[in-house]
Amino acid sequence: ETYLPKLVRAGHRVAICDQLEDPKLAKKIVKRGITELVTPGVTYNDKILEHKSNNFLCSVHLIASREAVEGGISFLDVSTGEFYAAQGSADYLDKLLQSFRPNEVLYQKNQKKLFLETFGDKYYTYGLDDWVFTNEFATESLLKHFGTASLKGFGIEELRAGIIAAGANLHYLAATQH
Repeated sequence: ETYLPKLVRAGHRVAICDQLEDPKLAKKIVKRGITELVTPGVTYNDKILEHKSNNFLCSVHLIASREAVEGGISFLDVSTGEFYAAQGSADYLDKLLQSFRPNEVLYQKNQKKLFLETFGDKYYTYGLDDWVFTNEFATESLLKHFGTASLKGFGIEELRAGIIAAGANLHYLAATQH
């Protein structure tokens, strides 16, 4: 209880380990395992959450061309259920990052250099594998999560890069068991 808030506020990811079996039934050492992963952007712990502000997890999917950098962005707060997706120019994404002030930002591992060049190093970040940032995976994740046949009702069906960013956020929640 003392160290968890300090570690997470410092930008660290903390694995919580618990006993996985009843000590009375164990013949030897009780099995233990990771039951939760607490990160700056994903926590339910009251000692970590700021009660007067959101605890946003953000995912950014960047697309670089010769002319400019643009992409999709998604913000998710597990403590309130707020979930947003958008896309646009790098300047627009930067304005959203500054407005929402996420506690953690996810990006595609192979785009770390582009992310740092575009937004700097002022955020706690975590790189995800490339396959997470595909349209097929993201669309399937969102449709399954919301139990719908399409994304039309959410008004984001044309925001391909935004959908990819939103799918990455959902994947990260599943990976951290939230």
